[in-house]
Amino acid sequence: MRRHAVIVSLLLCVCGTAARAQAPSELSSAPNLVEDAGKQDSWTYRDESVDFAIYKRFRVEPTVVYAGPEGQWGRTSEAQKQEYAALLTKGLTEGVAKAYPVTTDAAPGTATLRLTLLGVEKAGGPFKAATSASPLGLITNTVKSATGKEGTLSGSVLLSLDMLDAASGKLLFSAVRRRSPEMFDFKAAMATDDAVRAVAEGVAESIVKGLDKAGRTH
Repeated sequence: MRRHAVIVSLLLCVCGTAARAQAPSELSSAPNLVEDAGKQDSWTYRDESVDFAIYKRFRVEPTVVYAGPEGQWGRTSEAQKQEYAALLTKGLTEGVAKAYPVTTDAAPGTATLRLTLLGVEKAGGPFKAATSASPLGLITNTVKSATGKEGTLSGSVLLSLDMLDAASGKLLFSAVRRRSPEMFDFKAAMATDDAVRAVAEGVAESIVKGLDKAGRTH
């Protein structure tokens, strides 16, 4: 049980914003997802029987752009959606590859990682508005970030992660989360593509930490 708790806590540590009662309906994992109590934009499923420590190799599928009615896109164009999806795939692949082999086969001990991009809140830039540029605005943004709510500077990404057994296709873990870059990542605050890239790197880092911890507690 301890190993499963580690996976949940470290695999995608996130901040939440707008509340919805149900997970995005057109996700393949939607029937399995359960809303996380006391959290917003947060749903999780995990197979309690899985020993995550056995997975030492990973396949990263191309990020899917969500087409369901719950997508949160604002003024994001179709071309930008595809650009952000490619950035997420690249960032996840490179991040996981720093610690584990990334492969294209489905040998035993291999898991498939699949991201779905559900929405993008574009970065506003730290000097776009007087309220954001002022000391009060900066403090407000920092407090929101520290308390688990999105600030206005860096934007955010709503996404889901599925982890499946590569050989059988069995769903092992799934989560929907909203993520934003670290509060003092000023480069990411200047442009949405940098924010998306930073989120991808953060997701990969969380996955690696969770898997490493699972291996140590095995």
